[in-house]
Amino acid sequence: MNLKSRFVVVLALTTALVGMPALASALPLQVMLQTTTTPPDPDKVNEAADQANMAGRTASEMTFTLTDRAFVVRMTQANNFEIAAAQLALSKSTSADVKAYAQMMIDDHTKMGNALQSVVLSVNPTFVPPAPMSARHQVMLDRLNAATADFDEVYKSIMIASHQETLPLPTKFITAVYGNLAIKQTAQDAIPVITMHLDMAQKLLTSTSNPS
Repeated sequence: MNLKSRFVVVLALTTALVGMPALASALPLQVMLQTTTTPPDPDKVNEAADQANMAGRTASEMTFTLTDRAFVVRMTQANNFEIAAAQLALSKSTSADVKAYAQMMIDDHTKMGNALQSVVLSVNPTFVPPAPMSARHQVMLDRLNAATADFDEVYKSIMIASHQETLPLPTKFITAVYGNLAIKQTAQDAIPVITMHLDMAQKLLTSTSNPS
């Protein structure tokens, strides 16, 4: 290849390289968006960390994993919310049926909370949930506090929503690979109770309230 031919080749390569940024900027927005990443699932992150921490251990040797911690925090917050909401119902409701349901919420969720706390203390005595309620629970509680004449209907609808959100917590946790067996048993025991609460809330919503 003579000198002139080499110059032509170099010139062609330089032109192609210079044009690459323009080509990239001309890519459709949809193609560019496909390269963005979605936030990781917290439960998947916990599971991966637990897998690394528990390598070589059997299920019976697990103590208090990140998976356990996430479940205990969420379940504790759910129990606290149900009790706080029920206390409001006892003081603000005009329905005997709603008050009876609220009292059951206090009794059952106090019992579930105590059972969970007892197991956690036996596994990790120093653990304390970071907040009594989640931001989502606080929003629902604020809505109940603000309700006046429509309190009963608001409470019924919130009970359906809250139990629909709570039920997946134990049902998912009992299938977790890196979950403490004793805590799993407590979660298993809670499932029929939460299911019953949800069914009763749905029936309560469609029933005619009896005045207290």
